[in-house]
Amino acid sequence: MASSDDSRRTEAAVAEALTLFSTLTTAADVWHSISERQAGHDPTTQEGDVFVRSYLRTARQTLLDVLLELHASLAHAHTTTSADAPSARLVRHGGELMLLQRAARLLQPIHQRLLSLYPAVPESLVEEARALHTTAAELLDADHATHHADASAFVRRAFRFCDALEGV
Repeated sequence: MASSDDSRRTEAAVAEALTLFSTLTTAADVWHSISERQAGHDPTTQEGDVFVRSYLRTARQTLLDVLLELHASLAHAHTTTSADAPSARLVRHGGELMLLQRAARLLQPIHQRLLSLYPAVPESLVEEARALHTTAAELLDADHATHHADASAFVRRAFRFCDALEGV
């Protein structure tokens, strides 16, 4: 019985740590957004072509980094067995959710800044950024049972988007 109690306590501690980490990550993103707006960069308005293109190059690379990390986690999850500790599966799933959340937060300003360049960029590229943002948000709310396959499809699609974004 003590082993079961220890396991539950461990899982609760892991869940609490993941929640705290997620909260801190969100706070850091909000702080970054506020500092960007204070510096005069507001993705809700039309911004200059030079700034937008520079921003998109940096955001594309950051999104690629997030996608690579998510892809690796999903690939690792595919190779694990049911014998893995529940806390390890919980940590991995929590990490995947945080990466999806980060991808969603990156895709929103990418979409807004692509709108600043329209019609100089294809409408399909602008629409794909919006659709990917929506998909990432839906994955965050999805049932855990369908998460892996849907997240893998999202990653493949987002990699193709990053390829298309490279020339902007």
